[in-house]
This record gives sequence, C-alpha cells and structure tokens, in this order.
Amino acid sequence: MSEVFTTPELLMASLIVALVLLEAFFAPGASRVTANMGYASLSGTLVVLAAALGWPSSADPFSSYFTVLVLSCACLAVLISLSGRGGAQLGGVSGRSSASSRGMAFYPLLLCSVLGMMMMVRAQDLLLLFVSLELAALSLQALVICGESGRSGTVEAGIRLAFTGAVASGFFLLGLVLIYGATASINLIEIVTAHQQIGAGHSRLLLAGMAVLAVAVGARAGVVPMHWWFPDAFQGAPTPVSALLASAATAATVAVAMRLFAVGFDLTQDYAVTLISIVAALTMTVGNLLAMNQRRLKRLLGYSSLAHLGYVLAGLTTLGAGGGGSVAFYMSFYGMAICGCCAVLLALRRERQEELEIDDCLGLARKHPLLAGTLIALLLSLVGLPPTIGFTARYWVLSATLEAGSGALAICLLLNSLLMVYVYGRVVVRLIRPPKPGGGDLVAVHVDPPLAAALALMVLFTIGGGIWSQPLVLAAREAALFGW
Repeated sequence: MSEVFTTPELLMASLIVALVLLEAFFAPGASRVTANMGYASLSGTLVVLAAALGWPSSADPFSSYFTVLVLSCACLAVLISLSGRGGAQLGGVSGRSSASSRGMAFYPLLLCSVLGMMMMVRAQDLLLLFVSLELAALSLQALVICGESGRSGTVEAGIRLAFTGAVASGFFLLGLVLIYGATASINLIEIVTAHQQIGAGHSRLLLAGMAVLAVAVGARAGVVPMHWWFPDAFQGAPTPVSALLASAATAATVAVAMRLFAVGFDLTQDYAVTLISIVAALTMTVGNLLAMNQRRLKRLLGYSSLAHLGYVLAGLTTLGAGGGGSVAFYMSFYGMAICGCCAVLLALRRERQEELEIDDCLGLARKHPLLAGTLIALLLSLVGLPPTIGFTARYWVLSATLEAGSGALAICLLLNSLLMVYVYGRVVVRLIRPPKPGGGDLVAVHVDPPLAAALALMVLFTIGGGIWSQPLVLAAREAALFGW
C-alpha cells in the first residue's frame, strides 16, 4: 500500500488537517473564516496540483494523468464555491447557525472526497480501492445532504446517493470475497497471474467476482440501468458539489473501471466487450432521451451527463492505446466543460437556483453577451463541434470505435450526437432569441471575480484546447498504455 501514499496524497492529507485545525481554533467570532478557508483550500489544492505535475517520471502515467485531472476539477469546484452565490449554498454543511461559521466544514469534506478520488485512481489493491471509494462517497454524501439545510430536494438527493452507495458497497465487498476465494489475492496484477493457474471451478468463481465488481462500479458511475440517483443528486446538491460530482468523481470512477476492465479483458475478452458495448449504448441513449424534455437547466445538465458517460464507455470497449487514450482525453474535456456550465449557473441568480429553466435564458445574448458567449462555447464543445476541444474528443472516440470494428456502436454514437445537438440547441436558441415583449427579467446576472476567473479559464481551455490539443492528446495516449 505504500506506493499509493505518494507526495500528492500526503500533501492533500496535510491540507485537510490544517483546515480542520483552522476551523477549530478560529471559528468563534471570526466573520471571514469561511472565505479564508476557501482561499486556503484553493491555494493548497493548487500546491498539490503542482506537486502532481512535477511528480517523478517513475510514477505510472495512468495514475499521474487522472490524479492531475481530479485535482484540476477540484480546483475549479473550489474556485466557483468562492463566489457569493456558491458560498450561500453551503450554509448547512457546518451545522452551525452563526453567519461567521456557515459552510466551514464544506472545504475539509470536499478535500476528503478529493483525497479518496486520488487514492482510487492509484489503487491496485481491491481492499485499498474499497476504502478509497468509501472515503470519496461518504464525503460527497455529506456535501449533498447538508448543502442547504431545510431543502427537501437536497435531502432526497442525498438519501438516493447514500442508498446507491450502500448497495454498491455491498456488491463491491461481495465481489472482493469471491475473487479472493478464487485466487487467494486481492492485487489486480496477481489476480491475472493466478487466473492462468487455477482450475475451471475457481475460474467461474473469479468471473462471478469480476461481474459483481462491475455492477458495483457501474452503480457508482451512474450507468443505465443504475442511473436513477445521478440526476437527482446533481440537481439537489449545491452547484460547486454538482461540478465536483460530475467531473472529478466521474473521472475517478472511470479510472477504476479502466483498471478493472483491463483485468476483465485478460480474463474474458468477448463477454466484457459485448456487455460494456450494450451498457454504453443504453446509457448514452437514455441520457439523451431524458434530457430532451427537461426544462430545468440543472437537471438537463444532469441527464446529459449520462449521455457523455455513455460516450466514455464506448471508448472503453475499444481497448488499446487508441481506446484508452480517447477515454482519458474525453474525461478531461468533459470535466472542464461541466465545471464551466456550473459556473454559468451560479452567475444566473434566482431565488431558488434549482428552479432555473431554459426559458430564463431568453435574450441573455443581448443583455449579457460575454456570459452568453461563454455558455454557447461550452455547449458547442459538449455537442462536439469544431473548433472546440469537444470536437477532438468526440472524433477520437468515434474513430477508435470504427478501428475496433464496432460499426453498430459507431452508428449509435452518431445518432446520439444528433440527439445531443437538439438537447443543447434548445438552450442556445433561447440564448439568442429576443426576450418576450414586456416580459421583464426572470433572473438577475452577477459575475463576481471567482466566477469570472473560472469562466475565463474554461473558455481558454475550450477554444485553445480545440486549436492546439496535441500536448493533451500525447499525455492521454501515454496514460492509456497502462495495463493494456
């Protein structure tokens, strides 16, 4: 286990301890401690990110790539939480009523979940993987449930997330026991080696254990038919938590799926590829179909996130440096884009933000062209149109699928891309369409410095990454060489 606790993980653990001590010693009577903790969290996470980027080359590229991705998404989530609206959504986390301490426990909880994700992408031991999954999941559950006290939707979303997590944990432990019973090991590399030496009876037991593990990871990710919790959790959570849930948490879970699928592919190629192809097609199709009729912005983004997860799974079925690289690259593009969309949601102010509807965007391009232009750029990237980075990501997944000979899955990708044009096109049309005569403003718009910084970074990444994506493409290809 010692190889998992490297410099980035140790720095993150130290940062969490420092924040807890800051809350304990300076909370009473400190009117700006919450904001200071936010800036301290952002600064500390940037330090950890710098350490991850400068980590020795002896580290495996796969773990390093996804660690940097998780930390980058965490930095964006912390940054948008520093805005006035983002901080207002964190009131219930600390459990205190005083204004000086509202939301103070948010940052230690958020960074605890990030620490769990960092351990997830590096773990090659099933027991350590289970512990890291629980650390990330329990912290996210607390963030979702306690984000805004008194909101029934938030509590319901947290309960759905907690119930799904409990079921997934049970399946994961069952799969772990079955695999250990078949191979007498819980190390992924040793499991593949042991498979070559065991008899038919133990082989069937091992395959059953891998199948149960796949169910557990699928429930954590929110794939169809285990998707019912994700849109509710995404909508009910505070917006910074929604950004973290859809970006960093999804990226970490996909990294776990890639490790397990590499092992499963060594055990049984045909069954694994066929199963994940079916799940990928169902996930992207159901996500797009359910998003088509959504009127609330946040819920629309939640359902469309399922469709993007389906595209990621499609890349996973192709294996090799091409398929694995497309998955790693797609998660980078998608994680940044969804964080940017959440930042835009925070800039659109309504009494209850989860009630923001697509009609609230009418005429936004005329009244606030910069904000509307930013959202349009992000949505075009999510659709996969040039010259955005989303075009490169979508093209890579599609080409890898075709090269692997999965023609039916490639057709499904193309059809769902057309559905996604409609899903996001509804929002773009309302951004450009003039408002109703005498209708007045349904929402107020306010972009404070943290949101402005996050949106500027996302526009640069979306357009700049589309024009000059070669460095990230090379990094994704190198990361995909692990274990394939």
